[in-house]
Amino acid sequence: PFQVGDCSEKESLLDFGCVTCIGSVLMAMLLVFLGSLVDVYFVFYIFSAIFGSMMGHRRHLNDVKNISVPIDLRPGVGKDAFRFEAAFGPQWQLVWREIVQSLLDESYISPRM
Repeated sequence: PFQVGDCSEKESLLDFGCVTCIGSVLMAMLLVFLGSLVDVYFVFYIFSAIFGSMMGHRRHLNDVKNISVPIDLRPGVGKDAFRFEAAFGPQWQLVWREIVQSLLDESYISPRM
């Protein structure tokens, strides 16, 4: 609804009081708009990090990038052998052999080592 106030008349729109009032309201609206643009991405990345680490923990992907973790692939005994069998089936050793051979072919593993 229309309200009568200090800035409701056309000749008083350029007064100091009206310009500062309208300018501050417009700047507040601009700040809210820009803040909402930044906050949407911030909230998205926070939730992605939280739910991503929950999913990784549930899939037992802890310490995957840690190269000092030994891999126990002894059939029927090793913890990682059971995981490979659960993921790739009873022929998981063929998958592992193909992974290692592909790394060798791409020269990630030097044959001199």
